Formats: sequence, structure tokens, C-alpha cells
Amino acid sequence: MKRILAVLMIGLSLVMGTVSGALASDDSARANSLFVEAVRLIQSSQNTLNNQEKLEQLDTAQGKLNQIIERYPSSDLAVKLITGQSIGNINLVALAKTIKEVRDNAEKDACYKAPTTKCVLVIALSEAKTIESASQRSWV
Repeated sequence: MKRILAVLMIGLSLVMGTVSGALASDDSARANSLFVEAVRLIQSSQNTLNNQEKLEQLDTAQGKLNQIIERYPSSDLAVKLITGQSIGNINLVALAKTIKEVRDNAEKDACYKAPTTKCVLVIALSEAKTIESASQRSWV
């Protein structure tokens, strides 16, 4: 009886190991699929001239990368993303910086199309901050 129980325990352990390995493999495949989608969106955004469209593509790509971290935290991709490692030319920190720049440009574009006092002041302040030397700032 003990021998049968031992054999059953070993068999169950082997099955569980196989199942968990298959699940991990499936998670990696799903994470990889999301990563490919994100890379395609980022690449597509580089060919887009419209800042609003570019922003939508980059936001969607960032969402897919965040899904990898949230849904598949044990995948290699999630570990690399969460620790700030670059995967090819993809890096969450760099992507966030690019999104901020594109968002600022999209807001400026919207302001130029339909200027309001507030957005004109925001653009003026933004441009003034880019001036490096004090002597140049005094002329603005």
C-alpha cells in the first residue's frame, strides 16, 4: 500500500510539473505576442506625422507592455521590463519620455489650431524654459 501511494505521489508530482511548465510556456507565448504588438505600434508611430495619432499608438503600446507585467509577471519579458532593461530598442522609461514629448507636441498642435489664452501662455512658458542663457531670455 505504501508503495502504491509513493508511486501515485511521484506520478502526481510529474504531472503537476508538466502542467506548470506548459502554463509557463503559454504565459511566455502570450507575453511575446503582446510584446510584438507593442513593437509594431511603436514602429508605426515613427512613421506617423500626426502627433495625436502618434500619441494614441504609443499609449496603446505602453498599455500592452504594462499588460505583460501585470498578467505575466513570471515571464522573462515582464522581469526585463519591470527592471528597466532594454529589450532590443524597447525600454519603458524611454517610451514614457517619448510619450511625454509627443503629448506636449500634440497639445501645442491643438493650441495652434484653436488658440486660447491659457494654451498660448503655456506654450510661451514652455519656449522660455528652452532658452539657455540669461542674456537671450531677456530679449524674449
